[in-house]
Amino acid sequence: NANYRNYILSHFEWAVCENESKWPANEPSRDSETYTEADYIYNWCNNNGIKMRGHCLFWEQPSMVPSWATSLSCSELQGEVNERIDNGVGHFKDKFRHWDIDNEMLSNDFYGSCLGNQGRANMFIRANQVDPNCRLFMNEYNGNSFGSYFAEPYITRANQLIAIGAPIHGIGIQGDIADVVVLEITGQTAAARRGNRREAPRPRPRRDRRAVVVDDIGRIDDRSPRITCGHGR
Repeated sequence: NANYRNYILSHFEWAVCENESKWPANEPSRDSETYTEADYIYNWCNNNGIKMRGHCLFWEQPSMVPSWATSLSCSELQGEVNERIDNGVGHFKDKFRHWDIDNEMLSNDFYGSCLGNQGRANMFIRANQVDPNCRLFMNEYNGNSFGSYFAEPYITRANQLIAIGAPIHGIGIQGDIADVVVLEITGQTAAARRGNRREAPRPRPRRDRRAVVVDDIGRIDDRSPRITCGHGR
């Protein structure tokens, strides 16, 4: 879609795949990997000077775990997690500038219930060993998005993992701007698409937006050894 491509090129400096770099897309059956679609997106972005983030290496929501992995024993799961890190992070080494390592830890507990917090910390440790130049992120919506903002549980979890060795370089807070993007690209309001009411045109997004997700937007790169809660602009 030329309109979509031109919109990205004129508004954004960063991009992230919505689904194509997630584990179920990369390894739909055990030991059978594919990165074709993610590579296609990366190549287009790279050729157009857009930097890329990886989203996400793991996702704690059971429905977003490869179906073949949901019935593994904890020891088997740990082995597959290690392979996923080596292969996924290794495949995009020196390509993805950032990775979301374990998505939505406060909202779900698939890996945590089996591997514990040390297993989660080890995800960050191993990913950092595979690609030391990649910045590693947590990502969350629970309590921090969609009208609910309470940072302390998120900060507590981050500092717990940092305390046991996780090299966490930043935290992500999710946001969805699909209607604004559709309006900008097509000139059609969300109301017109729904066909149920008129809606005033929304303001144009600022042109210094830093990332197009089409999934998660908003990153805080905190390079201090601890993540703290504060107020700012």
